[in-house]
Amino acid sequence: MKRIRFTEEQIIGVLREAEAGAKTADLARKHGVSEATLYNRKFKYGGLEVSEAKRLRALEAENTQRKKLLAAVAAIDGDIKRLSQASHACRLLMTVPGVGRLTALAFTAAIDDPARFRRSRDVGAYLGLVPRRYQSGEIDYVGSISKCGDRRVRTLLYEASHVMLTRYKGELKLKNWALAIAQRSTMRKARIALARRLAIIMHAMLRDGTEFHPA
Repeated sequence: MKRIRFTEEQIIGVLREAEAGAKTADLARKHGVSEATLYNRKFKYGGLEVSEAKRLRALEAENTQRKKLLAAVAAIDGDIKRLSQASHACRLLMTVPGVGRLTALAFTAAIDDPARFRRSRDVGAYLGLVPRRYQSGEIDYVGSISKCGDRRVRTLLYEASHVMLTRYKGELKLKNWALAIAQRSTMRKARIALARRLAIIMHAMLRDGTEFHPA
């Protein structure tokens, strides 16, 4: 049986016919729906104005889309979890405080082959985490970071440094080093410096196949 879709105006109109005394069976035959459908619509839309019924339907549509989005996010999260658990490199990187599955996966993908970099410190420049330097005649000063390379990985490393500085409760020289920078300068500069240091450390971990050892 083909499903009949009514507009909000039609639904409210049918319900008002029922309120006026029309029998449910007669209304069902007249509008080509079952009596159960009419009872359901009365329960759902009874006492509402057309504008209110439209708003209710719009909210239901939004809720349906939200459920689909949450299901998609859950599926992606599951994929990330499986990929990170299957990767030895990711498992190594996740031993670093503040580095989660997504950061580990993104960093591993960006570095690809650790042997591409002659020195671990080169990774900071590759990811745009080193300051620009301006030199012209007698002028020589250091500016903000270059922001070249993979923006997503740079952002994830910045977030990892924030987690280490604000949520990690253990004693860690790396954290203390960054907090000392924050005291001398700003917390933002401390996060950037720590993100750059994390990139160097994580590359060395991938190159040597070692876990992170807090010191």
